[in-house]
Amino acid sequence: MEKIAAAGVPVGVCMMPILPGLCDDAANIEAVVRWTADHGGTFVLPSGLTLSDQQKDYFFKILSERFPDLLPLYQRLYPPKSL
Repeated sequence: MEKIAAAGVPVGVCMMPILPGLCDDAANIEAVVRWTADHGGTFVLPSGLTLSDQQKDYFFKILSERFPDLLPLYQRLYPPKSL
Protein backbone atom coordinates (compact mmCIF):
# COMPACT_ATOMS: atom_id res chain seq x y z
CA MET A 1 0.00 0.00 0.00
CA GLU A 2 2.79 2.42 0.91
CA LYS A 3 4.62 1.92 -2.40
CA ILE A 4 1.47 2.42 -4.44
CA ALA A 5 0.50 5.51 -2.40
CA ALA A 6 4.01 6.89 -2.82
CA ALA A 7 3.58 6.55 -6.57
CA GLY A 8 0.59 8.89 -6.34
CA VAL A 9 -2.16 6.31 -6.66
CA PRO A 10 -5.03 6.77 -4.20
CA VAL A 11 -5.25 3.66 -2.02
CA GLY A 12 -7.40 2.49 0.83
CA VAL A 13 -9.17 -0.43 2.39
CA CYS A 14 -12.55 -2.02 1.77
CA MET A 15 -13.90 -3.20 5.11
CA MET A 16 -16.90 -5.31 4.19
CA PRO A 17 -18.96 -6.57 5.74
CA ILE A 18 -18.65 -5.13 9.21
CA LEU A 19 -19.77 -7.88 11.60
CA PRO A 20 -20.43 -6.52 15.10
CA GLY A 21 -19.73 -9.03 17.83
CA LEU A 22 -18.17 -11.58 15.50
CA CYS A 23 -14.97 -9.83 14.51
CA ASP A 24 -15.61 -6.11 14.46
CA ASP A 25 -15.79 -3.75 17.39
CA ALA A 26 -14.77 -0.13 17.90
CA ALA A 27 -11.15 -1.08 18.66
CA ASN A 28 -10.85 -3.28 15.56
CA ILE A 29 -12.35 -0.65 13.26
CA GLU A 30 -10.15 2.06 14.74
CA ALA A 31 -7.07 -0.15 14.25
CA VAL A 32 -7.91 -0.71 10.57
CA VAL A 33 -8.46 3.02 10.00
CA ARG A 34 -5.24 3.92 11.81
CA TRP A 35 -3.22 1.26 9.94
CA THR A 36 -4.61 2.47 6.63
CA ALA A 37 -3.71 6.08 7.35
CA ASP A 38 -0.26 5.11 8.65
CA HIS A 39 0.46 3.24 5.43
CA GLY A 40 -0.57 5.91 2.94
CA GLY A 41 -4.23 5.04 2.58
CA THR A 42 -6.70 7.85 2.05
CA PHE A 43 -9.97 5.99 2.53
CA VAL A 44 -11.72 3.15 4.29
CA LEU A 45 -14.84 1.96 2.53
CA PRO A 46 -17.09 0.26 5.12
CA SER A 47 -20.30 -1.62 4.55
CA GLY A 48 -22.72 -3.63 6.56
CA LEU A 49 -23.91 -7.10 5.84
CA THR A 50 -26.76 -7.62 3.42
CA LEU A 51 -29.04 -10.56 4.08
CA SER A 52 -31.60 -11.04 1.35
CA ASP A 53 -33.64 -14.07 0.43
CA GLN A 54 -32.23 -17.29 1.90
CA GLN A 55 -29.01 -15.63 3.03
CA LYS A 56 -30.67 -14.35 6.20
CA ASP A 57 -32.09 -17.77 7.13
CA TYR A 58 -28.74 -19.45 6.50
CA PHE A 59 -26.74 -16.80 8.39
CA PHE A 60 -29.11 -16.90 11.38
CA LYS A 61 -28.96 -20.72 11.40
CA ILE A 62 -25.15 -20.75 11.49
CA LEU A 63 -25.10 -17.90 14.01
CA SER A 64 -27.48 -19.77 16.32
CA GLU A 65 -25.32 -22.92 16.08
CA ARG A 66 -21.92 -21.31 16.56
CA PHE A 67 -22.57 -18.00 18.32
CA PRO A 68 -26.01 -18.26 19.95
CA ASP A 69 -25.28 -15.35 22.28
CA LEU A 70 -25.04 -13.04 19.22
CA LEU A 71 -28.36 -14.06 17.71
CA PRO A 72 -30.40 -11.41 19.60
CA LEU A 73 -28.03 -8.67 18.39
CA TYR A 74 -28.39 -9.71 14.76
CA GLN A 75 -32.14 -10.15 15.10
CA ARG A 76 -32.28 -6.50 16.23
CA LEU A 77 -29.94 -5.39 13.42
CA TYR A 78 -31.88 -7.37 10.80
CA PRO A 79 -35.54 -7.40 11.79
CA PRO A 80 -38.13 -9.17 9.61
CA LYS A 81 -38.37 -7.76 6.08
CA SER A 82 -34.97 -6.04 6.34
CA LEU A 83 -32.16 -6.63 3.83
